[in-house]
Amino acid sequence: MKGAKMLRGLHQKEVIVGFLLGVLLLCLVTLISAPHRDIVSKTVRSAVSAQPITKTKTTSSWRPKSIVKAISTQLSLRMQSMSDDLKQPPLYKLEVPTYLKKINELHTPHESEGPVDIASGEIDYAQLERRTRIVVGLSKYTEQDGVGLIGSVHIHMPFIKIIIYDLGMRSRTRNQVKQLCNVEVRNFDFSVQPSHVKVLRSNAWRLLTFVDCLQEFGSCFMAHPKIRFRAPLSTLYPYIRQHHGIFNMIEPDLSLFNSSHPEMLDYFRVPKKNVTDVKEAPLLSPDGYFIIMNSSALSLSLPKLRTCALKRGCVSPRGASWKGVKTTKGDERTIRHHYDISAISAELYKAYGSSWLANDEVEKKFKRIYTKISEGDFGLEMMWSFHCNPLKREFDLAKIVR
Repeated sequence: MKGAKMLRGLHQKEVIVGFLLGVLLLCLVTLISAPHRDIVSKTVRSAVSAQPITKTKTTSSWRPKSIVKAISTQLSLRMQSMSDDLKQPPLYKLEVPTYLKKINELHTPHESEGPVDIASGEIDYAQLERRTRIVVGLSKYTEQDGVGLIGSVHIHMPFIKIIIYDLGMRSRTRNQVKQLCNVEVRNFDFSVQPSHVKVLRSNAWRLLTFVDCLQEFGSCFMAHPKIRFRAPLSTLYPYIRQHHGIFNMIEPDLSLFNSSHPEMLDYFRVPKKNVTDVKEAPLLSPDGYFIIMNSSALSLSLPKLRTCALKRGCVSPRGASWKGVKTTKGDERTIRHHYDISAISAELYKAYGSSWLANDEVEKKFKRIYTKISEGDFGLEMMWSFHCNPLKREFDLAKIVR
């Protein structure tokens, strides 16, 4: 009798253990996402049907061990199959939709189509849209900001091409950014440039890339990595003739003459003047400027700008400083100088004087084109980044900005 009681007690323990295991499996099933619940339920049913419940000879209790084992086996097989499926690349995310490809073809320049030039004739706005490029240089210190810039362009100007000059980006970021639609990554070969070009703060590289862009495409927006577009550049097209194809926010309280090194002004042969109103000799803003080629006024300016960028005494003379203050011990930098901005402003001043300045209406429109984020706006940068559209490939943004 005692042996029989002990045997029944052991079987009751098996029932309890089996019951607890069943509850645990049910909890796991409920935690699985909704799209996979049907798969799991089918697995459980197939496992139960494959292993019928039988009674033992010594007790009237049910034996759940075989059922639990069968369910576990079937469930693991199903989950393994699902895992293999997930490892396959999602083809519907890897390819740009067909309708976007067709629209993008309309925005791709023809082989015979040259750079934009508004010097004569009617402006071909379709060609202008196809040839306009947004240019930015990114290093490992600015690549996070650049991802947000790309996102804002894709939102408001999904078919405008972006040229990114690699100034020392991480290889991981470079490879991921190259996969974005309408993004071209170009190497900036410092090895063939003079030594002062390697100093990024001199912005000689920026002047060189600006000249290359105007010569190749004729319509370029030079962007700071921290700007975020809020509207398309096409809103400025009706004012191209009025402003000679130049759109920019001028620096308040700064002029060409109080923010440029005398050696650079001598190189460009700009007559020295005592300017009381900064609008008489305006200085471009470094955040972003949009310039469309006008060969009648700027054809001789581009070679001069390139030569200036290659000469340290022009683009970055001795004693030059962005704010005109003493920077390091024993290094007197007392002359305010804005490097590439000063060079371009000098050529625009010689060609147009101050006639390219925006009136109130155009100034309001240009202010709505973009905004610039500050150091504490990382959340805003992430918001722009997550709206990159469309993608050539799916990628993990968190890994890019890590």
